[in-house]
Parts: sequence; C-alpha cells; structure tokens
Amino acid sequence: MLNSNEGFPMLNEIERAIAREYGWPGYFPEEKVTLKVAPEVLNAYIGDYAAKSGFQCSIIKEQDSLFLKSDGQPEIQLYPESELKFFMTTLNAGITFEKTAKGEVKGLVIQQEGKQTSAEKKR
Repeated sequence: MLNSNEGFPMLNEIERAIAREYGWPGYFPEEKVTLKVAPEVLNAYIGDYAAKSGFQCSIIKEQDSLFLKSDGQPEIQLYPESELKFFMTTLNAGITFEKTAKGEVKGLVIQQEGKQTSAEKKR
C-alpha cells in the first residue's frame, strides 16, 4: 500500500498516529492563543487585496471576526495572535498585515507551507 508513488499521505498519517500515541515532544505545533483585537484595528484590514501573481482576495468582517475570501473558495476565519498576525485553523496558513510608517494598511503576506504570497491593498 505504501510502495506506490501516492503512498506518502498514508505514511504521514501513520507517523502522526504514532506520535500522538507515544506523545512525541515537539512533533505537533503548539496550540496558538487568540487575542482580543480592537474593532477599529480589524476594520482597517477590511478590503480587497491583489498579488502580482494574479491572486486576489478580500478581507471581510462578520460580527467581531475577520474572514479571508477568495474566488470560488469558502470564507476562512482568521484568528488574531497579535494586532498584525492572524492564523487559520482550517489551513496550515497565516496572514501578516503590513502597515506604512503612518500606520495605514498597505498589504498582507500569506504564509503557507513555507511559501509566502504578498498582496497589496487595493481599497
């Protein structure tokens, strides 16, 4: 079952199960803690963002939470770990917002699987 070209997901799941069973220290990432961020800070992040690669997304706010929305994908909730850094629980990804010297939001950087995508705020 594992000696095919597509057996790695099964191998990784077996490794995770063994790590969970035997409590391997440092195997799983630490649980992140969410912080309370002021509504005016969250409101500054709302808008449309575009990367030079063609990737586009929007940051929207529903009640007191931010969500990442991109074409054809369901909204993904963002959880604040600081005023600038947010993480997602549905993806192994995070977002860091970038500000100008005046404190205006100029863009965001999405970090996922060791890759980064920068997007500029359009409105």
